[in-house]
Amino acid sequence: CLLCLCNLADLQLVLPFLKPPHWGRLLHSLRFRQLNLLSINAPHIVVMEFLEYHPGIAFLSINTCRATRRPCPLDGRKLPALCDVSAPVGCITHLISNNPISCVAAHQFSKADSAPVWSFVPSLLMSSTNLTILQLEVSPTDYTSLDSLVRYVPALRALKLTEVNMPGPVVSYLL
Repeated sequence: CLLCLCNLADLQLVLPFLKPPHWGRLLHSLRFRQLNLLSINAPHIVVMEFLEYHPGIAFLSINTCRATRRPCPLDGRKLPALCDVSAPVGCITHLISNNPISCVAAHQFSKADSAPVWSFVPSLLMSSTNLTILQLEVSPTDYTSLDSLVRYVPALRALKLTEVNMPGPVVSYLL
């Protein structure tokens, strides 16, 4: 049924009960010439294959990676129109350094997705001229590295820090 929507610009697929093998079959032959936004909870290997046919995506939101080995399958993916990305901390680093991103939201969906804030610094050095919005999920022990982080993003206009303690409640701070 999605094949009939050839002019689709925004695609949001949140199918938590769809098994990983079924994602590949669902997305395999889909091609949307106008696709600008993709929000999806598919395994990143499936997302990577889908992105090969949709290089014009500007807004990308992905959930937990599910990759059994690192790096994430999205490592090295170049999307020349990508300006806004929301992804797990462990996967977002390579998307930042390879694309013209101005808005980043880094999440920790599970222990496997977690990474300290300092792991972003090299990627932010590559994209700091574009980065204006940053949303991070940080652990209660990660605030010391924030001092070094903010020095590398001089164009930052909005910063949102959400304290997460895996597992547990989430506390947000908008600065």
